[in-house]
Amino acid sequence: MKQKVVHIVLNTFENDSRVIRECKTLAAANYDVLLIAFWNKGLKEKELIVGFTVIRLKLKFLKWSNHPLVQIIKYFEFMVKSLIVINREKPIICHGHDPSGLFVAYLAKVLWNCKLIYDSHELWGHTSHMKNYNRILYKIGGVFEKYIIKIADIVITVNKSIADILKQTTGKESIKIIRNISEINAVNLKLNKSRLNLPNSKFILIYIGSLAQGRGVDRLIECMINVHNEIGLVIVGGEQKFHGNYNRLIERYSLKGRIELLPAVSPNEVIAICSVADVGIHPIENTCLNHFYCLPNKLFQYIQAGIPVLCSDFPEMREVVNGFKVGEVFDVEDLSNISNTINSLFQNTEKLIEYKNNCIKASTTLNWNNEKLKLLDIYSNLFSTSN
Repeated sequence: MKQKVVHIVLNTFENDSRVIRECKTLAAANYDVLLIAFWNKGLKEKELIVGFTVIRLKLKFLKWSNHPLVQIIKYFEFMVKSLIVINREKPIICHGHDPSGLFVAYLAKVLWNCKLIYDSHELWGHTSHMKNYNRILYKIGGVFEKYIIKIADIVITVNKSIADILKQTTGKESIKIIRNISEINAVNLKLNKSRLNLPNSKFILIYIGSLAQGRGVDRLIECMINVHNEIGLVIVGGEQKFHGNYNRLIERYSLKGRIELLPAVSPNEVIAICSVADVGIHPIENTCLNHFYCLPNKLFQYIQAGIPVLCSDFPEMREVVNGFKVGEVFDVEDLSNISNTINSLFQNTEKLIEYKNNCIKASTTLNWNNEKLKLLDIYSNLFSTSN
């Protein structure tokens, strides 16, 4: 009989690449994996995805306003309906992703003595995108998070810097690290620049990911004024609401034709699309500790695609980029430094080839096939102690 586990996320579970990788890995290792998310129009309430089951809960209050009290009502509904599913499934392990999933998993532990795993995808409480939330509710949530971390069976996070901060703030001695590392690309897409509508440029930079403020996309567009005119930029991101602002910037700086904005693609297509470019770039800004200590999936996707990485000079990213010699870092606060770094690599063919070769070598180490062994070891140990 398969050992049953439940994962909980507070999203619609469409492009959550980290959680997809984890659930897919566990399902392939013969665990019975169920993931709980919430439903939205156009999505299936229940479906099978690469070996595991997804249940999306319909919430009556989903379309209500984002007033803090309404947010509490929404979350309470999600929590109650999640617990009903968990009670029916009776898993041995509840795996909560970020605090929203953690609180549900904690109640399952209290009510039914499930093993509790907390998977912290970021340094919660130090994220710039949370500044608009009600601060009182946020502080209360932070207090609960610290308390639950102390009694969780396992706490996982994405890099050493965040793990060290969690240890210091909670007193939890052991924090496991599972990085946001990509799977080896198995999708064989026949792509070229014209099919993807990339700029008709000799040299292509690519940015993949969120277009929100603080990600440095506006700075990246501005610095293109001072890079060689044979260098083009493609920005791939799903938040259409930002496209208008960035298109206006492109027109203001007379960069039309050299910069293209493309919609988001599925996680299993990202590496194939990156491989058509020459260099991957990530100019995230130091707007919060979570940004400063980030180690995003896109860095590993660029490496898997075999293209050098240019990124902000922040500790975790610098360690990977410099340690594996797969690219260079820049001062994101200095537009001229970003431009000069891009121009320098464009003009140094030998260095570009060296970084590309190092990416190929690094990809044999920096891939999910290696990283997933940590997850499997965690689960194996937890199940052995529950028997």
